Amino acid sequence: MKQIYVFLSKPNTFISSLIGLGTRSKLSHVSLSLNDKFDEMYSFARKGVRIFPAGFKRENIREAVFLKNSERYCEVKSLFITDEEYETLLKTLSEFCENEKYYKYSYLGAFLCWIRVKKKSKNDKKYFCSQFVSKILSEYLNIKIPYIPELMRPKDILKIEKLIPYYNGTICDLIEKAS
Repeated sequence: MKQIYVFLSKPNTFISSLIGLGTRSKLSHVSLSLNDKFDEMYSFARKGVRIFPAGFKRENIREAVFLKNSERYCEVKSLFITDEEYETLLKTLSEFCENEKYYKYSYLGAFLCWIRVKKKSKNDKKYFCSQFVSKILSEYLNIKIPYIPELMRPKDILKIEKLIPYYNGTICDLIEKAS
């Protein structure tokens, strides 16, 4: 058995504030972590300081926006998966990493999710953070999710029954715990 983690946060950014306002949630970003050091996380987000460009991204809580927002609240859920599921997950994430330049952020998809409008994208290379994590959980790990991935908001991740509470508090305290 392997343990993986779902990291939820609300960075102090304009887009994050809009998402939080629209969804009335204190959490607006979600990443998938393969370890409890949170230095190998995967999501869809902005690539730098600005909103553009954005796409598939490897994240680390000790860098960039997370380090800059280390006093912000976060929640972590964990999930135990079989060794076979873990290998499938590694293969899937490896394919995303190898083709990173082809994956883009789905701004329209995020907006439609925000207003709960179901529209399947014709481009399977565009995702927003909660759609990506939900797709990985549901399609590759067979986890039951409350909505289709295109309608999953970060706060909806908290409704997934198989996820076990692991941590809630500030990012800086999580960094200390993970060290």
